[in-house]
Amino acid sequence: MTHFVSFIRPALIGLTCLFMATGCVTSNVDLVEPLTAKTPIAENQGVVTVQIINTSAYPLPYNFITIAPKNVNESKKVKYQRLESLLPATTNSTIFASAVNAGSYSLSDIRSFFVKGDYYFIRGAGADIEFGTFDVKANQVTDLGIIIYYPKPDGDRFLNVLSRIADQQAGESLIKYFPFIDINKEVLGWDEDDAEEERFSLYSSIAQNPLAFNKQYLTANGDFYMLAKLGVLLVRTDDGEWQLEAVDSNNDLHAIADNDSGDILIGGDEGRLFFKAAEDDEWQDVSLTQNLRISEINSLQNNRFELLTYDDKQMKVLQGGFSNDEFQWQVVRSYAVNKGWRDADGNDVIVQEDIDKKKKKKKKSKRTKILGVRTATKDGKKYVEISRGYKRELSVFSEGTQDQFVIDEDWNILEKIGINETFATQYTAGKNTIFVEQAGYWSWTGQPSIYYFDANSGSKVMIQDSIRTCPEGYAMKTKSCMKDKTKVKIKKESFSFVSYPWFYGEKEALSIVAFSGYDFWTGPKETKYEIIKTLDGGANWQRTELQLPAKYCRSIITEVTDALVVSCEGVSSDIYQSNDLGETWQHVRQHEDF
Repeated sequence: MTHFVSFIRPALIGLTCLFMATGCVTSNVDLVEPLTAKTPIAENQGVVTVQIINTSAYPLPYNFITIAPKNVNESKKVKYQRLESLLPATTNSTIFASAVNAGSYSLSDIRSFFVKGDYYFIRGAGADIEFGTFDVKANQVTDLGIIIYYPKPDGDRFLNVLSRIADQQAGESLIKYFPFIDINKEVLGWDEDDAEEERFSLYSSIAQNPLAFNKQYLTANGDFYMLAKLGVLLVRTDDGEWQLEAVDSNNDLHAIADNDSGDILIGGDEGRLFFKAAEDDEWQDVSLTQNLRISEINSLQNNRFELLTYDDKQMKVLQGGFSNDEFQWQVVRSYAVNKGWRDADGNDVIVQEDIDKKKKKKKKSKRTKILGVRTATKDGKKYVEISRGYKRELSVFSEGTQDQFVIDEDWNILEKIGINETFATQYTAGKNTIFVEQAGYWSWTGQPSIYYFDANSGSKVMIQDSIRTCPEGYAMKTKSCMKDKTKVKIKKESFSFVSYPWFYGEKEALSIVAFSGYDFWTGPKETKYEIIKTLDGGANWQRTELQLPAKYCRSIITEVTDALVVSCEGVSSDIYQSNDLGETWQHVRQHEDF
């Protein structure tokens, strides 16, 4: 497969014209927009639909696909067709459906192309004729199923791999995303060939060797789950063994929780939801009928669960449990931008706002697209935060504007707060707990603030992000180095946390960090990655001679308490474990060479 390198550069008007092929310059590519209910479909056209799944850690989805007519080299009038996706709701999957002239085609490439201000972001992977061919017929649908992008590790580089599988139900994407299209004839697909068995083998290898994970979760019984792509679950059991599980979905999974009985519920895109009872080894498909993204699952009393769900226009809070061999859900609250909250019966909920007590007419916000939903706790209060942005805005470029509300356990909306609060996310960090506050808009460093829980004081204590040293013979005080009556400044060498600290004691911890700097004459210095340690909860850090288990393996799995475990997330599915605090490493899970 060919590959286009991703890059960033200002002043892009000329390049945008070249890429988009919309008439700025002469081009052999026609840009084809996604269908709408008003899109005219000519008599000689059919509909091509396809889904692209990005299994890499690259944060931008593939939003263009180029297909090549069989006779593209026979005439200048015959052009490549570059289909544009629907505006991506997530960063991992894109849906296409466009009107295309009848004929025979093959896949040319997939591309990710986005513009943000004066910068553009571009990346792609190409295909050859062996990937397959397909026909488009007038007044018929051609469903190309799912195309999977996977960057296969190959030493210090990646080989771009494209694979394809059929939809479980032909035309399924059209039914969900383009309901106005009438599917009244046989749905076409790829031309048959002798490579189906080879493709399925490739798909299986991709699924079993995940490179990126959406969520990590430690259950009450000690099992540790990593939610990967293509419905794959990488699990470390309570006895330290690694195993793979899978649910019947290629959609991304984002949320997981277990209840008091040990039952587990996992959810993700398109309302996909899977349940495993404590006494069972099989996952049951209990998906929602609505096309909602499940962003958070919480455990409630009496073995019930709570779902935080949303689409572009509204968020819904669902609560329910397993009854009569199926889940029964009830909407307890819903929220829409510019419309506000509604209760279980659909009635408006009046919210006491803490911004301005004066009555004045509100202006409607243009940021009506919901980008994300989460709950948080701060100073004994529970909050729900709803991020919203403009219609064509992606969460990877902007966190949007946050609507933040104080709620109680029954989802009564107590008040709306007037400024964007900074909430700390709580994480298990070995034998302690850490709290991470993401950097605010006015942050100088852009780095999050990390705290650990001090059991003696019962409070959170900030973890420093620098190594502080004094000259030989000097004693370190709070703000300076002292020797007799001589005072000198403490030398500080700043670093950024690559992995959150992992505590092997109440205050003793290890972390993987990056040291980088800037030289006035030569520019940025080479970044160095090291394992450092602290004996006092991060007030002071020390360099060590400990080595990383492998070159690009820097992600400490902090939820594990009985050993130091490091993954190679984003690079490979290799996992290493140390039982002696990083002195030696065991290769406990190895990436398959396929």
